[in-house]
Amino acid sequence: MRAGCTPLIVMLGLLIVQPSANARLVEAWPYEKLTKHSDLIVIAVPLKTKASAERVDFDRGTGAYLQAVVTTFAVKAKLKGECGATIDVVHYQLKFEPKKLGVIEDAPNTLSFDVELGDKAERDYCLFLKATKDKQFGFVSGRDDPQFSVRELRPAKVK
Repeated sequence: MRAGCTPLIVMLGLLIVQPSANARLVEAWPYEKLTKHSDLIVIAVPLKTKASAERVDFDRGTGAYLQAVVTTFAVKAKLKGECGATIDVVHYQLKFEPKKLGVIEDAPNTLSFDVELGDKAERDYCLFLKATKDKQFGFVSGRDDPQFSVRELRPAKVK
């Protein structure tokens, strides 16, 4: 009988001394929700990215900040909404102050795009976007978690 209690005692001991873990809640973004909240849904390829003057402090003692960037996309297909042949999407990239690297708990899920090949790239993206001021767009899932508003599309492999 004593041998049967030992694993239980060990598990209870581990639960008591387990360090706490920090995490932030991340909203779920299924296709239905993305579609409902989007002003524009397109299949597009990134052409160029340029830094914007906007900067959002995200320090938490690590020297981190969010740098606004504008990525221009060539639109291949419009699935919802109206836009021109190209669109500008404002999003943020996580950056660090020089010589002040640190570990960030609960970091945002930012993203960047490879713009080297432009419209010759073999990767298209399905973008779920919200209209912003100045005829630009932002990702529907917000500033901190834009990756949930993007689906990478690749050609099917035929066997």
